[in-house]
Amino acid sequence: MSKTSNRLIDRAFVIASLLLVIAGIGAGFGMLGSPSQQRRVSLDEERVQDLDNIARQLRMREQGVSEPEGKLPEQLSEEFQFDKDPVTGDPYEYQRLSDTTYELCATFATDSSEYARDQSWFDNQWRHPAGRHCYQLDTASEGPLPESLPPVPLE
Repeated sequence: MSKTSNRLIDRAFVIASLLLVIAGIGAGFGMLGSPSQQRRVSLDEERVQDLDNIARQLRMREQGVSEPEGKLPEQLSEEFQFDKDPVTGDPYEYQRLSDTTYELCATFATDSSEYARDQSWFDNQWRHPAGRHCYQLDTASEGPLPESLPPVPLE
């Protein structure tokens, strides 16, 4: 073989390898989403963890575990203020509905049905659409009440 034909083969191999690498990167973004999309998903997961943390604290408070047993507070006190939206730094919205029921609201960047990884119990309990969403909770149960959850999309 001549030098020219070896160079053509080498060049073709380099181009084919480069195309495979580019296709692999494209497939990765297609399956996982862009880094900015993954960041939005991560921030929404943090919001859900914060809301779950507030719900646990309120449940323990109402059951007399962390304070004397009593009604839900009219508004969240300083003890709950460490749970704030990771982007805006604003406290999550809270509204007392009765002695044992309340509402927690957050603004989500993504629709959880688009990225739910394993559809675990926790994921289903805290599913949310993109935008502002409120969960109705009761201190007698774990997680949001079913009527406050968006419908599960059929696949």
